Amino acid sequence: MSRVFNFSAGPAALPEAVLEKAQSELLDWQGSGMSVMEMSHRGKDFMSIAARAEADLRELMQIPANYKVLFLQGGASSQFAMIPMNLLGKRASADYINTGAWSKKAIAEANRFCDVNVIASTEDNNFSSAPEAGELRVSPDAAYVHYTPNETIGGVEFDYIPETGDLPLVADMSSTILSRPIDVEKFGVIYAGAQKNIGPAGLTLVIIRDDLISQDLPESVPSMFRYATHAENGSMYNTPPTFGWYLAGLVFEWLKELGGLEAMAEINQRKAKLLYDTIDNSVFYENPVEPRNRSWMNVPFTLADASLDKPFLAGAEAAGLPELSELDVVRHFTELSCQNFGVDTNFYPLGSCTMKYNPKVNEAAARLQGFSQVHPLQPVDTVQGALHLMYQLQDFLSEIGGFAGTTLQPAAGAHPGPASSCARRCRCPINHRREHRPQCTA
Repeated sequence: MSRVFNFSAGPAALPEAVLEKAQSELLDWQGSGMSVMEMSHRGKDFMSIAARAEADLRELMQIPANYKVLFLQGGASSQFAMIPMNLLGKRASADYINTGAWSKKAIAEANRFCDVNVIASTEDNNFSSAPEAGELRVSPDAAYVHYTPNETIGGVEFDYIPETGDLPLVADMSSTILSRPIDVEKFGVIYAGAQKNIGPAGLTLVIIRDDLISQDLPESVPSMFRYATHAENGSMYNTPPTFGWYLAGLVFEWLKELGGLEAMAEINQRKAKLLYDTIDNSVFYENPVEPRNRSWMNVPFTLADASLDKPFLAGAEAAGLPELSELDVVRHFTELSCQNFGVDTNFYPLGSCTMKYNPKVNEAAARLQGFSQVHPLQPVDTVQGALHLMYQLQDFLSEIGGFAGTTLQPAAGAHPGPASSCARRCRCPINHRREHRPQCTA
């Protein structure tokens, strides 16, 4: 078997030594007779794996005792919401620095919960740099300051840590964590999806200072979205991503054997210099990022002659160099989808998320102006007909199925069920209960 040179930003290539060790322990972890994937997360075997992983991470990053280390499910994107949910307190705003795609996503999510002050942005130069330290104007009434030290897609990296005074500094370090030593005490919260520098997708690390773990949160914040819940239960409130946690622990061990983050910083700096020197000394390649903000971890480049893009990517694939262009991958699968049978071509496939589709014969009704041009933000008095039909449909479905209530919530498989909490609190006329008939105020 030959392995390719995988340059994907994430899921990224794992050290072969880590994969080989996991392979040797896959069926039988250290004489337990079980795979890690089969262990109880509260059994002594996995508890020892979890404790070792946390201890090694604390040693590698020199994490002080007054910080909790949480091993959570999901990706870093879930933290875009958890941060404001947990850190706003009684304040109504937060400061964000906008330096690229991931900063923009964090800002968009935070806007759901508070007023976002964008205290610096480099969108005007197409995110080819980070703002100068002197440009930052922290808002005194903000709850925290959020930034992305390394933008994965744009390849822009801060060459300093922002000074935020008394305000907690929150950092999305998904792309840069474990790449070099950092002073953890300069941060209130550090979070990172595992799939870039730590382990497999599905695991997220959160390093949070004790004083920021609040018990006094609004009742509307679900238990699973409270840092306090996970801190009190040692990240075991629910079944954690055990195998991802185990693999992360193997990566931490490997880093320690390599010489720690000091050694990793030397390696990363050397590799980055080699790449940038090659690009800068070439008439074939270009790099759009300001030199002071060039990332060690994500090195974007373009071709001086755009007409060579497709032949270049085809040649890269043939040479065993996949994942060089996310855009090209998207285009490839878009083209493939046009050749398949599907929702918009011939028939509706069956499955949990597609069984709700009506036959094509009913699409003429769905295309009527009164349905197709309804906007979620238009005045309530202009959509009463549509709301009435939706309410009536829910009523019919409840009677036919013998349920106390039915919801038309579109997040298939994700809502809590027919008797959701929404039915108990919301005053919306399209709700689950017959008595909730006043105009929508939701």
